[in-house]
Amino acid sequence: MAKKVIRKKIPMGTDEFATSRSKVLRYFSENFKVVVTATSVIAVLLLSYAGWSIYSSQRDKKAADALHSAMKVYQAKIDAAGASPDTFKSADERYKASISKFMDISKKYKGSNVGAISLLYAANSHYNLKEFDKAIELYNRLLFNIEREDPSLHGNINEIKVSSGIVRDSAIYGLASSYEQKGDLKKAIEIQALLTSSKDSHLREDALITLGRLFEKNNDRAKALDSYQKAITDYPESTNLSRIKEKVERLKS
Repeated sequence: MAKKVIRKKIPMGTDEFATSRSKVLRYFSENFKVVVTATSVIAVLLLSYAGWSIYSSQRDKKAADALHSAMKVYQAKIDAAGASPDTFKSADERYKASISKFMDISKKYKGSNVGAISLLYAANSHYNLKEFDKAIELYNRLLFNIEREDPSLHGNINEIKVSSGIVRDSAIYGLASSYEQKGDLKKAIEIQALLTSSKDSHLREDALITLGRLFEKNNDRAKALDSYQKAITDYPESTNLSRIKEKVERLKS
């Protein structure tokens, strides 16, 4: 069951967005599964994080309204009895319904920020449905700005078109997680490594820790140690420090 997220309305254009941005990034780095099932607050903060003014024109307002409507489906309550039009009998049913809405928005507002976020959430919905191949396809379409699946681009960091920011980082995290779920640890490691250059320190730290875990899973103790030790060196004040040191000691024993 998705972790409940407390909603909080934050006024547009205020300094509080800076603090909220950091919280969202840290929350994202700590638990991807929670993020891909989070409330529409995340979508609003995504828009603010990139400095987007979605209300600058009538078309942008319509796009924002459409995204809000899709997010209501994405976060709708689950009721096995299906007692009301605003509920779904299962999480899978909810995600399937949200995919069509997000995809419609991504097509209608192609090339816009709302279109990009919609494509990201469509990919997240496929991830939650365990449709990892489809999730990978959509994450790649977002990252490489392509119309259809192109396997030759998978993991080719030199071809990524999306500018640095939380949308890019979210897609990369989702892409790496999807490959891990498919059992392709080599590709998961390759993609996850991209986040070590993220502009957000929480994500850089988390990327190093996650890489360590992936290297362990891939039976590469030496590289796992390198990743953990770099996390210790680069983030000596981290709240994760004792946990990482335990991993290092275990790998050395």
